[in-house]
Amino acid sequence: MKNNIITNDDVLLDLPFEVVELEPEHFQKAAEICLNHKVNDENLRWNTHINSLALIGLEQWLNERNPDLQGNKNQCSIMQPQCFTEMNAVCNVKVNDFTVGLIITADLTEEFLEVTKATIDSPEFAAHFYVLVEVLEEQRQVIIHGFMRYDQLTDNNKSVNLKTSPYEYYQLLISLFQSTLDNFLLYFDFLAPSAIPLPELLPVTSGIPYLEKTLVKANQSIVNLSLWLHGAFDTGWEKFLEPPQTTMQHQRYKEESFLVLKLRNLMSQSHF
Repeated sequence: MKNNIITNDDVLLDLPFEVVELEPEHFQKAAEICLNHKVNDENLRWNTHINSLALIGLEQWLNERNPDLQGNKNQCSIMQPQCFTEMNAVCNVKVNDFTVGLIITADLTEEFLEVTKATIDSPEFAAHFYVLVEVLEEQRQVIIHGFMRYDQLTDNNKSVNLKTSPYEYYQLLISLFQSTLDNFLLYFDFLAPSAIPLPELLPVTSGIPYLEKTLVKANQSIVNLSLWLHGAFDTGWEKFLEPPQTTMQHQRYKEESFLVLKLRNLMSQSHF
C-alpha cells in the first residue's frame, strides 16, 4: 500500500490517496464472482469484474489499516445476481455495524462523477459512508481516494442541489469527498450508526392488510350484485318499467329502463 498525491494539472482537486496492489489471487476472486453468478453479457461481465476488484481492494486496505474491523460482503449488491447492473457502485458492504458503498471510477480528470440515483436515494442501497475508489486494471491497482458521509451528502444536496443527468444519474462534485482517510477509519471506533440516519425501507407487507380488506369488499360487492341481479330478474324485471305518470317519472323511467337493460345484457354475458 502506498500514499501518493495527485499532481495532474487536469484534475480539479488534490486528493491524497492510498494504493492497493492487486495480486493474481485477487483477479481470481473477481473472476469467480462472475462465474458463480453466470454473468454472460460482455459489458456487464466487465463492469462486474471492475466492481469486484474495487471491493477486493477495499477489503484488503481495511484489513491492512485496521484488522479488527469486521467486514461482511455476503449481502452486498455484487453478490446478488438480481442486482447486477452496469452501475458504477457496490452497495450494502457491511463493516462492523455500518453500511459502506463504493463509488467506482476509472477517470478522475473531471470535476463531476456520475452516480446512479438509486445508490444514494434508494433505502435498499443507501450507505452510511461512500468511498471513492479508482480501479486501474492494467496497472493492477485499486486506489482509495476519499470518503463521504451520507448525511453530509444529502445536506449538500439540499443546499446546492446535485446536478442531474439523463438516465437517472447524479453528477457528484468530486471535491465533496473527504481525503483524510484516517478519519474514515476513526468513525468505526467512535461513531454509532444511528448518528447517520438512512432512509427507511418500508416492510414489504405494510400494505397487505389494507389490500386484503379492499379485495374482500370488492368480492362482497360482486356477490351482492349477483344476488341482486338474480333476485331482480327472478321476480320480474318488468316491474322496473312501469309506465310513468309524470314528466319527472318519465325521465326516471328512461334512465331506469336503460340501466336494467344494460344489467340484463351484462348478466347474459357473465356467469355470476
